[in-house]
Amino acid sequence: MSVYQQSITPQHQPPIPPDALKTSDILSNPVNFNGKTVKVFGKVTELGKLRCTCFTLDNKPINVWYLHDDVNLYPTEIEDKINNGDYVVATGKFVYDNSTGGGDIQLENIVEIWIGI
Repeated sequence: MSVYQQSITPQHQPPIPPDALKTSDILSNPVNFNGKTVKVFGKVTELGKLRCTCFTLDNKPINVWYLHDDVNLYPTEIEDKINNGDYVVATGKFVYDNSTGGGDIQLENIVEIWIGI
């Protein structure tokens, strides 16, 4: 996990890495990404507020699970290292959820973090 010591103001977001998807890219056609490993850029939201070892990106119906069956990033690898408002690039397997129109990302790695204010 790499951290850029670049703070951003609430009205600005860092540039999206060219090899990353936006949450809106996935949500525009979630079935297309079902079962595939995705690399997604977004702002951490709902960390510590949900009843799960997960958080959302951009307040959208995409849950990023950091403790799951296939690969585990333990809470100590996430908690106190990222916060709500930080921008991240999360990599993991996307699983579509027909009931919400969104889905879950089974987190394998957080490759970049920009610290929010």
